[in-house]
This record gives sequence, C-alpha cells and structure tokens, in this order.
Amino acid sequence: KQWYQRRVAITAGEKITRDNTQILFNALFNLPTGYVDKMKCVQLPKPTTRLPREKPIPKPKAPTKWEAFAKKKGIQKKKKGRMVWDDIAKEWRPRHGYKRIGSDKEQNWVVEIPDNATDPYKDYIAEREDKKEKSTDCDSALIPLL
Repeated sequence: KQWYQRRVAITAGEKITRDNTQILFNALFNLPTGYVDKMKCVQLPKPTTRLPREKPIPKPKAPTKWEAFAKKKGIQKKKKGRMVWDDIAKEWRPRHGYKRIGSDKEQNWVVEIPDNATDPYKDYIAEREDKKEKSTDCDSALIPLL
C-alpha cells in the first residue's frame, strides 16, 4: 500500500480540535489585513478582558532603624568613584590596587647620592619633594581660580 492510501482513524478529540482550529483560522481571515515588509499580516483587535494578577500588589516595607535615622538626619549614601585625580602625576589613577594614587612614594624610596656631593647626610628625598611642590605651585599659579 502507498502512504496516501492509508486510512487513519480519527478520534472524537481530534475532530473537536480540528473544528476549533478551523473556527480560529476563519476568524483570523475575517480580520483586516495589511502588508509589513512584503508579508501579509492580520491586524488583531484590542484586548477586551483585563487579566488579573496572580498575587496582590506587595505592600511597601517599613524602613529599617538605620534608614529612618538617615532620613531624619539627612544622610545620603555616597558611592566613592574608582578613579581619583593624582595631583603629583597629573592623571587619573585608581583609588586602590595597581598604579594607585600615591604609589610613586613607595616606588621612589631610594635616592642616589651624586658622587660630587659635599654633604653625604643631606636629605635628598626632601629636596626632591620640595622641587616637585615648587613645580606644582607654578602650575597652580597659572590656573585662574573661579
């Protein structure tokens, strides 16, 4: 027997399903149609029934003791940024971690004393810091204050 010659027994449930599907498609084809991107589409009507929520709308929670105190005192939560301006290096640097602000002090803890130094006990670290401060003072004098 060929596949198209086979007879299939249709149950009552399948008949009801087929009939309901046919009714649904007939209702869809009676609705106004239009073309969107070269495809025929059906314009569905606005919904008429409003679906209820499964659960009721949650009630607002009571504030904690800290939240009530902070509101009373006017305290607001502030988040510190990750990057901080380094005045010495003149660039943005991370607050913590690799290449953090102030890491130059830790890296440059050794200062070579020149061979022609007359006083070996002179504080070259303080001299270098003074030199940096003087250079930054000149830079700040050029910036107009608002």
